[in-house]
Amino acid sequence: MDNLAYREVQTIMKTQEFPTAYTAIVNDPSYHLFYARLSTVPSSFLKELIIYSYKVVDQPASREPLKPETLVRLTRFVFNLGRKSYVGREIKWWAEKYIQPLLQTFPESRNQIMYRSYAYLKNNLQNNTDVLQEYFLPKEQILAFIQGLGDILQRHSVVTRNVEIRSVHKENILLEYAKADWLGVVLYLNFDVNEQDMRKIHEVHSELIDLAQSLGGSFYLPYQLSATRAQIEKSYPEFGKFLALKKQYDPDILFTSKFYKKYGTM
Repeated sequence: MDNLAYREVQTIMKTQEFPTAYTAIVNDPSYHLFYARLSTVPSSFLKELIIYSYKVVDQPASREPLKPETLVRLTRFVFNLGRKSYVGREIKWWAEKYIQPLLQTFPESRNQIMYRSYAYLKNNLQNNTDVLQEYFLPKEQILAFIQGLGDILQRHSVVTRNVEIRSVHKENILLEYAKADWLGVVLYLNFDVNEQDMRKIHEVHSELIDLAQSLGGSFYLPYQLSATRAQIEKSYPEFGKFLALKKQYDPDILFTSKFYKKYGTM
């Protein structure tokens, strides 16, 4: 992919409007990059989103060295306000909608856009952590999944730090997670490191796998160890073949992981 120059187009909309907006972006060849961030604040939980799309501009991309992220401490402060505070989440969402665009400088090169740091996600709270998970859906099922996602997260009172949508494509790999050009929903959840919260996060992940699969979708395999073998085989029908190849090429189990220790002998 050429390192072209882009300007960012930020659009705030109701979540119900997303499919139409996404189709317009996909059908416009001048847009090369895209993601969407959903509201995680109580007043508009998953009901509102911001689309960030990047439109190519007719000028050379910068050849200067890539620049490190600025305002990391401020961004981390605002982001961390929401770990334990509803008001903090409202401030974060307001800042993302109205302050962040004022601090951006475009056009930027593709390399610079992709170089962005996530250092602000660092969590220094004691006995508290964050977890990442992703689910994949056919485009026509994205709204149904988001509706079910909101119901599950709110029923379990999960502290939801971030929810984003990205486009994913079918890959020529054994354990494929997308059967076609689908959408991925990325979750960033926060919880205390104790038995009760850890059990809750496992239950939420399992329910969301069932939800995604009921809509013809799947889930990202490596992040969490909450899935049952039946859930894995439903989304990854070649999983048994993968295990057989693992045993064929690594009979002495030289390379292993917590994932393999749990699922490799089930």
